[in-house]
Amino acid sequence: MRKETNKFRSFSKKKKTDKSFSKKINFYRTVTDLPEVIDAKDYQSFIKPQKKGRLGKKKEGWYNGSRYDSRWEARYAQELDLRKKIGEIRDWSKQVTIQINVANINNTPVLTDETGISLKSKGINYHHICNYRIDFVIELTDGSKEFVEIKGYRTELWTLKWKLFESLFTIIHPEYKIRIIN
Repeated sequence: MRKETNKFRSFSKKKKTDKSFSKKINFYRTVTDLPEVIDAKDYQSFIKPQKKGRLGKKKEGWYNGSRYDSRWEARYAQELDLRKKIGEIRDWSKQVTIQINVANINNTPVLTDETGISLKSKGINYHHICNYRIDFVIELTDGSKEFVEIKGYRTELWTLKWKLFESLFTIIHPEYKIRIIN
């Protein structure tokens, strides 16, 4: 009996002396005991990151002082640098954002990859659908481009965006190569 009272005594003592909300939050028993208003910084400390399964883990990669989403992408960037040094490719860039918009041209909706600024400057009304961030854009020595996506786990959202991107680029830019590396 005595040990239990000591635990409760130390528990209540910590609760009284601890003034920061992020530390006090651990002492609330249920969600209904929480205060109604929570500061943003306290909310961040209250929410604990959920443990992800094997497929949810991504380990970032680093190469040449740049951060990549995965080690696989970092190794591919290293390979692209080697290909550039031997003259197989002209240049490459990483994480290129492509806007996918629907433009209203002559009262007909047209799927386009033109940026919103470009469409506005031409006086064309448009609706922004989404942005697609391709992992690598490679400029080959003959001047053509190759879009490379390195993909591990495929989500539903990625699949939808990929279908939009693929249909857009196979129709508008048939000269570009599109590749997924699994």
